[in-house]
Amino acid sequence: MANTYDLTTDAGKVRLLLNDVADPWVFTDDEIAAFLGMEDGVVKRAAALAIQTNGSNELLASKVLTSQDVSTHGESISAQMLEHAR
Repeated sequence: MANTYDLTTDAGKVRLLLNDVADPWVFTDDEIAAFLGMEDGVVKRAAALAIQTNGSNELLASKVLTSQDVSTHGESISAQMLEHAR
């Protein structure tokens, strides 16, 4: 099933709020539908749950990587995502 980004739908609005708007997708359409279902169709709550889930996943894969003077800090990214979800 192809993932979609259509701002006329609640799923599209969830994608907009969590910045999952193009390939490579963070979540499938089915996962976005599940977030909406778990949050009784409330777009902002579904987006917050998706951001929280993504932040938790980032924390689980938390790494500090440095390559050619470029660094990524998974724990910091996770903290920022979880704060955004709140």
